[in-house]
Amino acid sequence: MPMRIILAGTSGLRKREIAEQFAKTISRQISASGDEANGAVRILYPEQQIHMATFLERQTRAQAVQISGSYNSVFENSSRKALRAAKVILAPLHFSFVHYDRAFTPLSWPPIVDGKTPSILLDFLRRFRPDYIINLVDDIHHVQQRIRSDKGFYELRLRELLKWREFELSIADYCANAIIKRKWPDSNLTTDRFERSPIFPIHHSADVLYRYIFEPHLPRVYVSFPISRVRREVNEKRRSERVAEINHVVEMMSDHFAAFNPLTIDEMPLNFLYRQALERSEVDGSPLSDEIPFPSQLRWSTPGNDKLITDPRVDIPALKMSDLRDVSSVSDQEKRSIIGRQVEARDYRLIDQSDCVVIYRPTSPPDYNWSRGTRMEYNHAIGAAEYRAFTRIFVIKDKDVDGPLGEDAPNKNEESPFLVRSRNLDVIDEFGNLDDPKNRARALTLVIKKIQESSLDLTRRRRVSKADDTRAFS
Repeated sequence: MPMRIILAGTSGLRKREIAEQFAKTISRQISASGDEANGAVRILYPEQQIHMATFLERQTRAQAVQISGSYNSVFENSSRKALRAAKVILAPLHFSFVHYDRAFTPLSWPPIVDGKTPSILLDFLRRFRPDYIINLVDDIHHVQQRIRSDKGFYELRLRELLKWREFELSIADYCANAIIKRKWPDSNLTTDRFERSPIFPIHHSADVLYRYIFEPHLPRVYVSFPISRVRREVNEKRRSERVAEINHVVEMMSDHFAAFNPLTIDEMPLNFLYRQALERSEVDGSPLSDEIPFPSQLRWSTPGNDKLITDPRVDIPALKMSDLRDVSSVSDQEKRSIIGRQVEARDYRLIDQSDCVVIYRPTSPPDYNWSRGTRMEYNHAIGAAEYRAFTRIFVIKDKDVDGPLGEDAPNKNEESPFLVRSRNLDVIDEFGNLDDPKNRARALTLVIKKIQESSLDLTRRRRVSKADDTRAFS
């Protein structure tokens, strides 16, 4: 039976283009293995095209039936011979829709034939029997601009897009748990909660997604590093060098593993823009502008050219101040912006999708103490290791330049990460100045070797459970 993969996500991601790009990557890998790649990957497109603006504004039961039922129709009407010949079937689709603070899902639409089909989309999922549901995500400001530039323009605020992304993700998780049944090698189901419904930022390369799905023996690595303090570096030359240094780390991990880079979603610049606008207004006494320019250089340039989408970025003329205020303002009670909380939760999920965490120079200058992001990610990984005994954590530091790992946390209410050690922790600090590319390469090569030596333990549960997969409704 072919591998069946659903590509889910909000509007503004261009899932069809992503499906075609991913199909090319799969075909290339099949050819490299010496097998025939022609017709090996089939993409199921719904017969009923969704005119999103009309659909969101004028929902009718008939439209719901047409759109949801079209997945069943194309699946049933496809050549059985073609489906049997395919090695992989991709199905880009929506699990949900959000507009004007309303959220709804085709899964809840009523039956249309003699009351036997509880939901047309659910019926399609049962027939399709997916192996994976991939949750595609991107920066909300880029998603918003893509939606604006599409035919049939309709407006979605940034906060609505955040809600839609979370709603889509929750439904995908539910469907994966309800439809994809597995025999686990042990009774601890929390070891891989999101194994079959991972999130994938579209700034990752298609190879990362291929490795995640088709190479279960390959370790999955989350790469953690200071971000905000690098962005705050006032010396432009030094900042560029640090960005290149961190990108080098990500590239080396990506060359050997399925590596997750947290900067493949980069929404924190929205907070920076909002704060800068407030500060300018306070300094010169001018009223806040209705629109704020979005400089393209604000986004961290991620390494690699083979993205899931050929051009994941879009030009953003300006962002509405009211939009920025919605997602970037901080109340006294919450302490953090919506964007900040979203980034934290998303990075934790990427860690939960990984086998190990590589933390690069968490106490680097100019602050010489743990950056807040790496400290929280370290603590989350340590907590994960309590119920995922295979989890490994590697900390790479420059013993000559970086601050000490065991120092007190900068804020009294935040615990220093090294107050709690783990048997799964390995500190790499014997190579001196990591600004030197040779020393950096030596340190990274050692980490890569250690991960490869641990790969059997890191991936054993996947390799064992893969052979025992079962599916519901078969």
